[in-house]
Order: sequence, then C-alpha cells, then structure tokens
Amino acid sequence: MFISTADPEVIPTIKVKTAMRALGLDTTSSSEMSSILSTLDGEKTGSVEWDTFLQVMALKLAHDEESGDQTTERRQREIRRAFELFDSEGRGVITLSDLRRVARVLGEECSEEDLQEMIDEAAGTRAGQVYLKDFELVMQRAGVL
Repeated sequence: MFISTADPEVIPTIKVKTAMRALGLDTTSSSEMSSILSTLDGEKTGSVEWDTFLQVMALKLAHDEESGDQTTERRQREIRRAFELFDSEGRGVITLSDLRRVARVLGEECSEEDLQEMIDEAAGTRAGQVYLKDFELVMQRAGVL
C-alpha cells in the first residue's frame, strides 16, 4: 500500500478508507466509517496521525475478532441443533436408522445403499457412527459453513 503525503507520520483523512481496505477490513458500513473518521480526525484537520490510526485499527481488529468468536459460537450452536435433529435419542452419534428416519420425514426417497454410503463417507473409519465432529466436516464440505 502506498499513501503519498508530505509527512510520513500522517495519513490524509481521505485515504483512511483505502488504508483500511489494504488491511483487509470491511469498509462498507457508512455509519461505522463515519464513527471511525470522527475518532481519527475529530477536529477535521484532514489528516490522521499514523500512531493514532494504528491504535484505532488494532482496537477494531480486536473487536472484529471478538465478533467473529460470537459468530463461531452461533454456528457451533446451529450445528449442534442440526445434529440433534438427526440424533433424536441423544446418543451422540448419527446412525443409518437416524438418517433413514430423517430422509423419510423430509420425503426424500433414498435407497438403503445411498443412505449407507452417506453414513460411511461421513463416518470415515468409525463404521456406521457419525459423531458431531464428522457432521461438522460434512457441513463444511457441503458449503453450509
């Protein structure tokens, strides 16, 4: 990233958004950008001290990471709930009979061989038993996560 200024210790306020994008930060929210620019250049001088920019971006990254943790927790809860729909007896595994029941409820007509193939693929080396971690991997491969 190259931001040309006469003073290398400052960033022109109009270049802050570009600098943030270069850091991989989301700049699509105009209200958040206004808040950030207000924090960085509250006196509307047209420039931002480099150190101040770095401090505010470090705080934003920490906040975004925390928000990402909340998203991860939400996804894990959703995966657990979906897993529990298959594992209705709460055994901690999905079996062929569980998959058969869900297919029937959903009105899916799958052959016994197809159902067994799904279980075998998801279970890996644990023949016939799909654990939560296996289920999560299947969801990731399917692009659900």
